Amino acid sequence: MRFILVGPAHPFRGGIAQYLAVLYQKLREKGHDVHFISFNRQFPRLIFPGQTQKDTGDATIDVHPEPRLGPLNPLSWWTTARAIRALKADAVIFKWWVPFFGPSYGCLVRMIRRGRGPRPIAILDNVVPHEGWPMGKFWTRFGLSPFHGYVAQSETVHKEFMERFPEVPQDRIRRVHHPLYDCYPSSLTREQARQKLGIHEPHVLLFFGFIKPYKGLVDLLDAFPEIHRELGGVRLLVVGEVYGEREEYDQRMAQSPLKEAATWIDHYVPNEEVGIYFRAADVAVLPYRSASQSGIIQIAYAHGLPVITTRVGGLPEVVAEGESGLMVPPQDPRSLAEACIRFLKEGLGEKLQPGVEKAAGRFGWEPLIQVIEELAKQ
Repeated sequence: MRFILVGPAHPFRGGIAQYLAVLYQKLREKGHDVHFISFNRQFPRLIFPGQTQKDTGDATIDVHPEPRLGPLNPLSWWTTARAIRALKADAVIFKWWVPFFGPSYGCLVRMIRRGRGPRPIAILDNVVPHEGWPMGKFWTRFGLSPFHGYVAQSETVHKEFMERFPEVPQDRIRRVHHPLYDCYPSSLTREQARQKLGIHEPHVLLFFGFIKPYKGLVDLLDAFPEIHRELGGVRLLVVGEVYGEREEYDQRMAQSPLKEAATWIDHYVPNEEVGIYFRAADVAVLPYRSASQSGIIQIAYAHGLPVITTRVGGLPEVVAEGESGLMVPPQDPRSLAEACIRFLKEGLGEKLQPGVEKAAGRFGWEPLIQVIEELAKQ
């Protein structure tokens, strides 16, 4: 079959670009003909809270992108639609995560569906965005309603979608959990990774990813003093760039014991450097206040790393309590501290390894590819 992927590709940075790159690779491994149409521009600077939208490192997977689409350029929607229709694909696959893309995706999909165009399929990260967007409900409906098929990456997202689009036939909306991110390899041992990062403490807690209020980093920073008092030799490794105001994080980082026992890599990490941080850690700590699903959990599993996270959104669907990780209530620093202390005191990293390996086996790419193939034939 012939597929076209539409979305950000390297040098645009972030999990969406990496996800689509891995999907490109997996589809090609199945023998499909795959093309990638990327953005020539992504977010306007006015609404982008980070330092840069570009990845200065190397592409983990070369997808041979054709940069055509500008989300705010209607002329590019028309030229992109012409290019897509000329390729005579079976399906066009989009990743949906914020209403900002509603105008461009909605118009583009309507143009490519005219006549007997290819079937457009939306892979849904979120239906309800984590942050507020002007006219978010309107642009979500406009952008998503013309698609032929949908893939929800958690039961939470599936439920949100059906509440907003009850008219969609049940066989057009499928649920497949977020697959494993196996595109950040590292040959380093734990000891080598810690030596490279200059970490000498016996225990390392990792928070990884863009820092936004809903990620709950403040709760982990508030929990850390208790963890440090109880265990002593613990290094908190925070790897991520702040999106928005950073004052509340800086204030906490400036106080003991965080100022002595925390390392903050406060910039975007290039693809080839991601693996070292997961190799260095005992556990990934993700104290989300809200979530639909999390690609960071799938990076952790790919590196054999258990997680400590919160019972919000779709996270309980992918973290088995006491098997692949521990779960705590959201916005509860005391419970988070107790879970981290228990994990390290009882040596749960080794005990949970079979559960992590089992989880890694559950979240392969084959179920997603099978669903895409089925939707493309409907």
